[in-house]
Amino acid sequence: MECGKKQTEPPSRYSEGTLVAKLEKQGIGRPSTYATVSETLLKRKYVYEEKKFFYPFSLGEKVNFFLQSSFGELFREKFTAELESDLDRIEKKEIDSNSILNRLWLDLQTQIQNSKFILFQKEWATVLQKKKETGWGICPVCRNGILQKKKSSRKKEFYQCNRFPDCEFVSYELPESLE
Repeated sequence: MECGKKQTEPPSRYSEGTLVAKLEKQGIGRPSTYATVSETLLKRKYVYEEKKFFYPFSLGEKVNFFLQSSFGELFREKFTAELESDLDRIEKKEIDSNSILNRLWLDLQTQIQNSKFILFQKEWATVLQKKKETGWGICPVCRNGILQKKKSSRKKEFYQCNRFPDCEFVSYELPESLE
């Protein structure tokens, strides 16, 4: 019996096409809104696009983490799909829009009252710690290495490619494309 060391693979990245396909499959959005989803993600600097795939900026990771941990039910695929279905039913005059708005308002108030902002801050610190261990993005010079945050002998933080010395990228600032 042979034992080998294997690492788990992260989920594959979304391209604009696979993102739209996922939204369609989940019943989220409308054909008229699909194009603006990726536009908005890019414009707000939640993600950047490289070789037709989306990669998150740290702002995008933080916003996603905050919304999921603080208002999780409102940002679940199932909730969004149900809301889309309700909009269709309103359009067909099968249900009254006020009943949906009242339900949505009550859900939002409950989520706000139950928001765990302090817990979010602690959990985000854990995420940042894990980020230190796994890397801060792809090296902008060699495009093969992963940036790692380190400290100099004077305790100043800097970013360095994990392929050092083969790749000599080093910077005191996180490259703008990864912020």
